[in-house]
Amino acid sequence: MKVDIAAIRQACDAWWNRANTGPLTYFIFPEGDWRAMQPVTKPWMPRQITDAWCNWKQEMLLGRAIELFLDSGDEVYINDALDFLGKYPSVTGYAGEGYPFYLPGLGPGCLAAVISNFARYVPPTIWFEGDEPFAWERLLEITPDVSTPYRRAVEQLMPRVVERLQPQYVIAMPDLGVGLDTLSSLRHAQTLLLDVYDHEDTLPRALDNVCALWLDVYRRLDAVISPGNHGCHAETMRYLSGAPTHIAYCDFAAMISPAMFERYVLPILRREAALFGNRTVFHVDGPGMVAHVDLICSVPGVFAIQWVPGAGNPGALSEQWDSLYRKIIDHGRRICLAGIGTPDELTAFFRKFPATEFYVPATCRTRREAEALLRVCA
Repeated sequence: MKVDIAAIRQACDAWWNRANTGPLTYFIFPEGDWRAMQPVTKPWMPRQITDAWCNWKQEMLLGRAIELFLDSGDEVYINDALDFLGKYPSVTGYAGEGYPFYLPGLGPGCLAAVISNFARYVPPTIWFEGDEPFAWERLLEITPDVSTPYRRAVEQLMPRVVERLQPQYVIAMPDLGVGLDTLSSLRHAQTLLLDVYDHEDTLPRALDNVCALWLDVYRRLDAVISPGNHGCHAETMRYLSGAPTHIAYCDFAAMISPAMFERYVLPILRREAALFGNRTVFHVDGPGMVAHVDLICSVPGVFAIQWVPGAGNPGALSEQWDSLYRKIIDHGRRICLAGIGTPDELTAFFRKFPATEFYVPATCRTRREAEALLRVCA
């Protein structure tokens, strides 16, 4: 591996244990000759991935390969994807606590495909919303041993993914998703907004079924990923830890009231957080989720909030979010930023807030740019 992963794990654990003296960082940038990727680039691969270096889009190559494998039965797509991904760290540079990270790119919320057997690559990501809503009655029949071609393919192929890529990467748990977000993919968001009223009595049962399946899939995949993972655990947003860690989210909740959040989301969050000690991060995406922050922070085990301002809104360092950051810190929770500005903007930001409370990631254009940010965080 290109970095001292043991030292990085130690720095990350210091952050989780509140023993750090500065912010936790994760900086990556393109490095080396992109032409080195040409021998492992195949005609079927999306140009959004192969034309130039990117910070996450390439992760989805595996999901696209699985889609093509399920359509054709030909494993050449899997082999091609692993060859391409295996070479990616050679054209990537790392600074701070940056490290070679691979999220098996099945798409955000892929538990829905485990249930429905539907996943479609639509650049730059993968979607799980079929043409017609999944029948409500079928949700009430979900069990942990549900078997679909998609689930069988993922569980069959994950050992090969780990064997091929783990020497170069810390491998994260795939982004499974759970709860209302899973139901939203299956039922479609507009339909689910009606379901919370029309199926009020049976919605908790559907959610319980999804949660039981999530736990079964999680444990099966974790048993494959964790043993050789360099003593590390990692999650979707590159959060690394020496102990199991988790990112929780419910983007659908931006469309419901705090009362509904408390009824349908909070019980699931409590269950998730209880499994991971004090190492759960909750992903808060956009202003529509801000109304739920107090409830989220009330859950024991939620260590940090990741704040994503959302498209069309001021960036993460904008003073518009100062009151939100103060609220989170007052709750005793740490903050994971999503996108930062210039070194001067970051310097000004840390004049207002204690730097130790923050996780600071950045995709940089050059090593020099990463080192300039790193000096602010030193």
